[in-house]
Amino acid sequence: PAEDLLLVCGDLNGHVGSAEDGYDCHGGNGYGTRNDDGRRILDFAEATDLVITNNFFKKRVNHTITYTSGNDNSQLDFILLRKRDF
Repeated sequence: PAEDLLLVCGDLNGHVGSAEDGYDCHGGNGYGTRNDDGRRILDFAEATDLVITNNFFKKRVNHTITYTSGNDNSQLDFILLRKRDF
């Protein structure tokens, strides 16, 4: 139901990047560059009135990175919440 709390968390396996680029669901504090899967995450969040909460807060880079392999770092883990509950 619409009045229930909706929380989507996990490794969504996409890079939403650091730039908002017109997405209201993106807070502008992500990491790296956006890829096609990240664009799909953002489109899904916009279409379902969700926000990517962990991109709305400024953090140290090492707290933003959720996956590291060798010299490659990325942010893959996201927390999505309804805008009205954010």
